[in-house]
Amino acid sequence: MLTINLEFNIEQSKDKQEILKVQRDKKNIYIGSKYNSNKENEKFLNNIKGNKKDNDVFIVYGFGVGNHIKELRKKYENRIVVFEPNTKVYRYLSTLEWIKKDKNLNVICCEKQELASIIKKEINEFNFKNSEIMIFSNYDTIYKRECSEFFSEINGYIIRLGIDINTKTFFGKKWFKNIIEGTEYFVKSIPADLYNGKFKNNPAVVVSAGPSLAKNIDDLKQKEDEMFIISGGRTFGPLIEKNIKADLLVVADATGRNYELVCNYLKLSDTPILFSEGANLDIVKEHKGIKIFYSYSDLVNKIVGKKMKHISTGGSVAHAMTSYAGNLGCNPIIFIGQDFAYTGESTHADITENKDGSYTYEIAKSEDDIWVEDIYGNEVRTSVVLNNQRLAMEEIIKLYPNIKFINATEGGAKISGTLEMPLKKAMEIYCRDEIEKITPLSYPINMLDNALTELNKLKRILKELSIIVNNQVLRLGNFKKNIIVDNSIFLQSDINDSKIINIYNSREELQMLLYKPVYDYLRTDNDTDILYKKREFYSNTNELIQYALSIIQKQLIKLKQMQK
Repeated sequence: MLTINLEFNIEQSKDKQEILKVQRDKKNIYIGSKYNSNKENEKFLNNIKGNKKDNDVFIVYGFGVGNHIKELRKKYENRIVVFEPNTKVYRYLSTLEWIKKDKNLNVICCEKQELASIIKKEINEFNFKNSEIMIFSNYDTIYKRECSEFFSEINGYIIRLGIDINTKTFFGKKWFKNIIEGTEYFVKSIPADLYNGKFKNNPAVVVSAGPSLAKNIDDLKQKEDEMFIISGGRTFGPLIEKNIKADLLVVADATGRNYELVCNYLKLSDTPILFSEGANLDIVKEHKGIKIFYSYSDLVNKIVGKKMKHISTGGSVAHAMTSYAGNLGCNPIIFIGQDFAYTGESTHADITENKDGSYTYEIAKSEDDIWVEDIYGNEVRTSVVLNNQRLAMEEIIKLYPNIKFINATEGGAKISGTLEMPLKKAMEIYCRDEIEKITPLSYPINMLDNALTELNKLKRILKELSIIVNNQVLRLGNFKKNIIVDNSIFLQSDINDSKIINIYNSREELQMLLYKPVYDYLRTDNDTDILYKKREFYSNTNELIQYALSIIQKQLIKLKQMQK
């Protein structure tokens, strides 16, 4: 729980300021200093780091009587969000007129779900590095449990946001290339939605590469015809080596490492493949069986002719495997090798770990690692990333309330929402009849024509954007860094920058392609000279636009040849 209901009184400190006193565990505790309240407020303000930009946000844990917030407001006009854990104090605060009048102040008292929604609106990729998250006075001592849970939620969000930024920065250009070049495979493949519900109440096994996989992977052979076996790239080879046929191979990683894991096995199996624009296209190209695709992209949805059902992700291929099993209607869904932890001081099962160059426990472990409850009620070491993946899996499980999820990993972290059971027992109970496998399905929409139409539209938009960016370059080209620039030049430049950002926001593909230059330009912790920032923004944006136009033109030629 993030909140608690405690009695309180408002008294006067020795320096004649209002001060809050709360009653907890039969003790009366002052928030702040009973003797020098002003000093407490000064200490709070002195903890603020760096200069703040207009879009930066203050997140403050603890309202007290609000004097520190009044002082903060005198100094900054920025957005202020204050979390007050005491529901009785919060009800009192809701009556104060000065709080109601401050439209840039939001005082909240809520539980995790609402907090997550509020923080997502307030802190974003552009301001999170320079926004301030602060604790007032001794709030973290008085509300120790509540404060710990609050910061667990905040820090989790910040970590996920940081990972998302790094991923988009690193992979944005690659994703754009993949989605454009992937059109030739999308138009020849089967939309994943066509199979939704086709395997209702058939048991499925999601095979992951966690350290515990070796405990029961061999058991799959006993019932492979009576369950739907779903594999990721890392476990595909070990299954083939054990003469166990997967019913679906899911690939979700565009890196060359993923290709290396499966390339030697593709010619040995005709297992259907599920891929998206995030997959390594070399795998899709060399795969010889039924190809099924899903997508998060507006462009691909337009090619398909409808919005495809979402397949959830959470940082690993296991999330897509599980989500699609749910969409298929599989029930129960059984996990094996899904440790989400360093079981036995390992990152992966021995049969999979060294296939791609040894990502070992000694390399992976970190000072930031945490300990979580395992399936036996003990503690097991895990990383922040693996733990976030576990939490993401738990959210996916919640999306399918009518499906039973069984954790047959026989090791690793406890996964909420699952029933723990040995694999042999699960197969004995649920795997009784031979099930049908995936067969080809026809789709009436001409996806090739749609792909040509959409790529030509995107080409026109990129050319329009290129003209605006080049005009910006010309406008600033005659000015040197140390010359005083006419304000009208910057005003027109800002207007055109808004046009660029609006076009960027209008197309999901552009948000992939241009993420890095836009992020570097808009983030509030970037104190680089404004003229230099603009030049860098236009230069990097234009370079990516020309790259994109080249990729699109080549793909249009390929697609037109497919029409013949």
